[in-house]
Amino acid sequence: MSITTVNKAITNALKDRHVTLAEINAIEKATKPDISNVEAKAIEDLHRRVTTAPSAPPGAVVCFPTTIERAALDELNKFIGDKNLPIGSHESVMRDGINDFLSRARLGTPKTELPKSLSKLMELDLAVGPQPLGGWQRKAFVDVAKKRFYLVETRPTLNDNTRVWGPLALPKAQAPAQNGVSAARVEELRREFGSLSQRGLIHYKHDGLPLGTRMVEVPLMRERHPDGYAYSALIPVGALSPTAPMADPNQVKEFYVRRTGGLAGKTDYAGPFTL
Repeated sequence: MSITTVNKAITNALKDRHVTLAEINAIEKATKPDISNVEAKAIEDLHRRVTTAPSAPPGAVVCFPTTIERAALDELNKFIGDKNLPIGSHESVMRDGINDFLSRARLGTPKTELPKSLSKLMELDLAVGPQPLGGWQRKAFVDVAKKRFYLVETRPTLNDNTRVWGPLALPKAQAPAQNGVSAARVEELRREFGSLSQRGLIHYKHDGLPLGTRMVEVPLMRERHPDGYAYSALIPVGALSPTAPMADPNQVKEFYVRRTGGLAGKTDYAGPFTL
């Protein structure tokens, strides 16, 4: 349809500060047949408003947050994944996909001037974790309408340096199947991990896993620098015994998070969490 129709559907959903599944469906319908870049940015703003606690304006005593039904948030996250948008927890999925593509691609000679249309695209930081001072900073500017992106590298120096490649074909970011866990469940685990992380609800400690329990591991993300952490979901599927029956990991709602690496190279755990 048009950005006017999409904005109208979003305004209608937000007017009572509670977003329902029917309202999310109406917003998605308004983006058909194809989502534009400006519509994707409107979806990004909506997702931020329903997943981030608001800050009270100066002088305000009470600040009422916007709430969203769980089914509505699940549908919104599914829509973001289906449309391959760099929003919410799907940012890390897309970041991994683009970084994997760039690790194998031959980019050729870069340009030094930024495309004029860059401000209309969705910006995605490709770095994970702290970056060295004075080093090249990598970002992707994603054109969701044409399913392509520009790679932009900048370096803060006395004479600012800029390198630009593109447009490049946007890889479809999908979570692969892991250890009998379906791609859909991997994506669901990554979304939940991203949501919990954003809300500060993951608290790591040295122990915490149940003893004598068989776990199925699903890699979630890895920070791409020497002292970065790697994160995995651990799904309990039964007793740790050769004769014990093993549950289908796609049907188990409970999971733990394992964090390994870092400067000290240690391993910590958090959970259990419920999908």
